[in-house]
Amino acid sequence: ACPFLELYTQRVQDSMMSGELLAELPTAILTGRSAVNALAEGRSVMLSGASDGADTLFGALALGCGHLVAHLLGPHNVPSAAARAGQQEALCHLDDGILHSELVDEVVDAIRRARYPNYASLAAFDRDWRKSRRNVLQVLCADAVYAVAYRAPSAGDSQTAACDVGGGTGYACQCYINRFQPLGPEAAASCRLYLYDDGAPEWAGCLKDARTHRRWSAWDPASQAWAPLDGPPPRPEGVYAGIGSTRLHPNFGDAAIRALMAPV
Repeated sequence: ACPFLELYTQRVQDSMMSGELLAELPTAILTGRSAVNALAEGRSVMLSGASDGADTLFGALALGCGHLVAHLLGPHNVPSAAARAGQQEALCHLDDGILHSELVDEVVDAIRRARYPNYASLAAFDRDWRKSRRNVLQVLCADAVYAVAYRAPSAGDSQTAACDVGGGTGYACQCYINRFQPLGPEAAASCRLYLYDDGAPEWAGCLKDARTHRRWSAWDPASQAWAPLDGPPPRPEGVYAGIGSTRLHPNFGDAAIRALMAPV
């Protein structure tokens, strides 16, 4: 028998949330960080969405670290085959009562106003972005967010906000940024949003910025801009979100997540 494999298997088994815990988690997230802490009983919790690519990889590696894992899924979200096979007990299904609660409506409308001003109303916004509502619960009370994704050109996604991460990952990042000054009530110093820019150089749909490409950056609330880091960000702990693109470059985005989550 392989001792490392036995240790990994035991950590994964110990990290699986019970069905009761998963059922309580969405309400705890809407209640606040202290409620999530009470459920976790001091253990680190990784929140994600079970999509192909970054979500599923973050989930697998977080389980191997002994972290609790919850993939938050709305009625219109489909988990990856790998997540269904290996992370089934981490799938947390959200009902419309949670996804369309007053708090989530307020948060989603703030995302619309900050990032997608071309949509005149929340209803119009939801017609195109309803699948991303679950992203709110990934970051609403997260201490930190780790995103491995691409940066969109300024005209992409009908968005004008300074946070230019593309797709649903960008939706989640904007939700997190809106919590901190100057956009929200929380202290700017508490913002811990990290991006690994994994945009494919040959793809016209991503921004080409040599300062951030294929390296980690941190969001600076004061300048509302990405600040490149000299190395990887702090290792994930506490309540954190691990999210990103459905397609990762094996030598860059994929490798960055594996290095970040490597067992110590």
